[in-house]
Amino acid sequence: MFDLFLFVGLPYAAMLFLTVGSLVRYKLGAFSYSSLSTQFLENRWLAWASMPWHIGIIIILSGHILAFCVPGLWAALVSVPAVLFSVEALGVFAAFLSLLGLVILLIRRFVDARLQAVTSHLDVVVLLILIFQVSTGLAVALFHRWGAAWAPGVLGPYIHSIFLLQPDASFVKEMPPFVKLHIASAWILIMFFPFTRLVHVFSVPLRYFVRSPQKVVWNSSRSQVRFEQKIQFDNEKRLFLKAAVGAGASAALLSLGVLDKFFRYFLKQDLTNAEESHILSQKLHRL
Repeated sequence: MFDLFLFVGLPYAAMLFLTVGSLVRYKLGAFSYSSLSTQFLENRWLAWASMPWHIGIIIILSGHILAFCVPGLWAALVSVPAVLFSVEALGVFAAFLSLLGLVILLIRRFVDARLQAVTSHLDVVVLLILIFQVSTGLAVALFHRWGAAWAPGVLGPYIHSIFLLQPDASFVKEMPPFVKLHIASAWILIMFFPFTRLVHVFSVPLRYFVRSPQKVVWNSSRSQVRFEQKIQFDNEKRLFLKAAVGAGASAALLSLGVLDKFFRYFLKQDLTNAEESHILSQKLHRL
């Protein structure tokens, strides 16, 4: 009964919350439909956390999507031992990378006073769920090896049965505990998705490509002075680069001419008697 709740009831509840919650939030609070970035409040820790997290999770999600959407192609790829080993190694590396970024993001929320003021309980809960999700996936990769080969054939039919509205929990009923925890935490994460900063993955600013240009007007005299100084510096830098390029080109041409004379002098070809007599007569004439 508990398996039916985790792997049949929970998935449909999660997808219902995801769909309805996302639409309601966008309707009632469209401006909150973003990551609510805290980069302006703290940037040093974020620089070390955001990049590993995003790189790792993109690699992991790409592998999962490819394995479950095109299982035939995936099976053909991982049937080659070298490819299977490479995929497993890349997945483990990406999991460690994601886990490192998530831990730094969680620590960052507690060590900075300004971030504590804008951190909600749900932010911490989501980070803990993500850490648990990545940790269980890493445990599956380490203790139940070659999941890239067996997972699409075992878990793929379960995922397809959920989306085809013909749920069948028998595919995962006999799975090891780490696999079950990994699947259940994924559905829980999907359920929390609309109420967190994670909704920013749905925010694609397509309107920026078609909207009219906007003019930014500075409302601070100090900012205006800085802006004018920056413009002046950019112009001076541009003029300096042009002068440097021109001087460099002139020096290069002059060097080519000198080198040509130099090589002609030391690497001249053998002259005929008539040419040598002509050169000697010119030198005597100059003397």
